[in-house]
Amino acid sequence: MITSYGAIEIGGTKVICGVGTGPFDVAVSEAIPTTTPAETMAKVKEFFAGNAVERVGIACFGPLEIPKGKISKFTPKILWRGFPIRKEVEKMLNVPVALDTDVNGAAMGERLWGAAKAVENFVYVTVGTGIGGGV
Repeated sequence: MITSYGAIEIGGTKVICGVGTGPFDVAVSEAIPTTTPAETMAKVKEFFAGNAVERVGIACFGPLEIPKGKISKFTPKILWRGFPIRKEVEKMLNVPVALDTDVNGAAMGERLWGAAKAVENFVYVTVGTGIGGGV
């Protein structure tokens, strides 16, 4: 049996969802605007309807309270302050969910499959809706 995984990248202005068996087999969503948690998560749920996944990874704008699985009360995205993102996705999809920052998710992708796969140490910096870095 082939295992399918889910991915959710939640940025300051848009969300991209994906389902696949690995980095070279991924179906992705159209860009979903990052609006309110209720509206955005409803669109995420629509994407995953009919796509059975074994687990999901979320790379999310921050700051995050990763051990608690939620977005920090200090995020500039006022409507998302304190939102329990990990718990909500676990309930919605009934699968285990891992959470990290969007920048750390991008850095991991570069380390495993991209420009940093041939190096031992690197720094990933992004400038978008916010500014962040992963080491």
